[in-house]
Amino acid sequence: MEINGKTKLMGLIGNPVEHTLSPAIHNTIAEYMEENMVYVPFPVESNMEAAINGAYALGIQGMNITVPYKSDVIPYLSDIDKEASIIGAVNTLVRTENGFKGYNTDLPGLYRAILS
Repeated sequence: MEINGKTKLMGLIGNPVEHTLSPAIHNTIAEYMEENMVYVPFPVESNMEAAINGAYALGIQGMNITVPYKSDVIPYLSDIDKEASIIGAVNTLVRTENGFKGYNTDLPGLYRAILS
C-alpha cells in the first residue's frame, strides 16, 4: 500500500477501539480492490462535536461509528438517512458538501442475514 497526497482517509470512531479488527479488514479490502485508501481507528473519549468537525476539516471521507456513540453523533451530522432516523442510531458516516450524512447499515445487514 502506498500512502500519498491522494490517499482517501477513512476510519472508525469509538471508545475503546484499540482491539478492533476493522482496520485489518478494510485495508485488506482496499488493497484487494486497488483503492488508494487507508482505514484507521480514532479513539474518541469525549467531545463528539469536535471530533466530527475535526474529521471533516481534515478531509476524512467516511467513518464508522461504534459504541458508545451511535446515537450521540446524530446532532453533529448535516443529514441522516430515513432508516437511521427511525432507528435512532448511525454506524456509518459519508462525507457530503455540507458535512457528514449518517446511515445505519445494521438493520439492512441483519435483514439480509435473516433472508439467507
